[in-house]
Amino acid sequence: MIPLSILNPWVLLGLLVGFSAVGGLGYVAGSERGAEGVQVRWDRAELKRTQDGLREAERVRESSDQLQAKADEERKTNAALLTDINRRLQLVHGELSKRPQRPDVSAPAAVAGLGAGGWATGAGLYRDDGLFLAGKAALWQQIRMQRDTCYRQYEKAQFALEALKKEKP
Repeated sequence: MIPLSILNPWVLLGLLVGFSAVGGLGYVAGSERGAEGVQVRWDRAELKRTQDGLREAERVRESSDQLQAKADEERKTNAALLTDINRRLQLVHGELSKRPQRPDVSAPAAVAGLGAGGWATGAGLYRDDGLFLAGKAALWQQIRMQRDTCYRQYEKAQFALEALKKEKP
């Protein structure tokens, strides 16, 4: 049997207010804990993304450092090759300076001195012609060396980029 005092409207109102207060406090506390849980999960995900980004940046930096080191080595090698090319060019200039100047073309004796095919070896080149050709040959060697260096560096960078793409988790 239900006690009669529970049927009193004031008691019922008191119980209703009490349950509402407890329910409201429970809702607020649960909502705060739920928000904290969401924030914790968000912070963990953000931390993981940041750490993954830092690891990726470190891998890229290491690859870039390796490429830069290889490029520096090639620059040193190229500098040595350029020095060698310039040294040989100076030697050729020294040898060519001993040759005679090109005579005036209008002089008949100069034209008569050219034999059939004897000048094609370069042995009979005059000083100015030899200096011009030696300079062009040296320039061509420098350009070819720089072109080949560019190709090698491009291929190395391309391979490194492909390797980074394959390694990416």
